[in-house]
Amino acid sequence: MFILLNKRLRVPVRPLALSTLMTAFGLLLSLVPALFERAWERPLPAEALAGVAYYALVPTVLGFVLWFAGSSWLNGAEAALFTAVLPVSALVLAALWLGESISAAQIGGAACVLGAVGLASLDGRPARASKGVKGPGGAVGL
Repeated sequence: MFILLNKRLRVPVRPLALSTLMTAFGLLLSLVPALFERAWERPLPAEALAGVAYYALVPTVLGFVLWFAGSSWLNGAEAALFTAVLPVSALVLAALWLGESISAAQIGGAACVLGAVGLASLDGRPARASKGVKGPGGAVGL
């Protein structure tokens, strides 16, 4: 969604600034439910803080920066297609790298996603033969 919105801005937001905005929006959206957890009443181990710092910097900031930097080279439709393929790549990487098992439902879901991407890549116009090239059935295009 934010990739497409960034394409509509008159002055696009730089990837690092956009990553910061996305993280700030996520913080604001999760702040009220987090207050109900009353986490300040429990001890906070150093390992937990290290895990939060890692997750904040590596997958979140670095991931956003790389994603938005790469998507800036694409139009909105192309970026949306890449976004659609993310769950399929996560499924494949989880199976190959982590040894996760893949169910028939997951294979079906991946097939649906890839089928949708394939359909979206079609422009809906019938193919036409160029001049001097034989088209289907041997007819020469004009």
